[in-house]
Amino acid sequence: MLQSCQTKPHNLPIVETTIEREKITLERRCEEEVKKRDMKIILDLDQKVMDQQVMLERAGVPGFFVTNKRQDIQLQMYLLEFIQRLSHMDIPS
Repeated sequence: MLQSCQTKPHNLPIVETTIEREKITLERRCEEEVKKRDMKIILDLDQKVMDQQVMLERAGVPGFFVTNKRQDIQLQMYLLEFIQRLSHMDIPS
């Protein structure tokens, strides 16, 4: 479109306005797509957390149950870290 303005310079403001509108539309669409992708990632992570909670609850690990409460999840993360540390410790005979 800008090349056509070389022969018709009076159209330049119209073309620039059109290009700016298209740019704004494209930026909005990109932002929406990024937001949708971010939401999908968050939902996938939430599902992984729930799957892990179910698995650990079925295994009989104390403190594990399905929850969305932030405090409960934080406690479960601390429990997992503690279990991991225990697994690396040498047990005296």
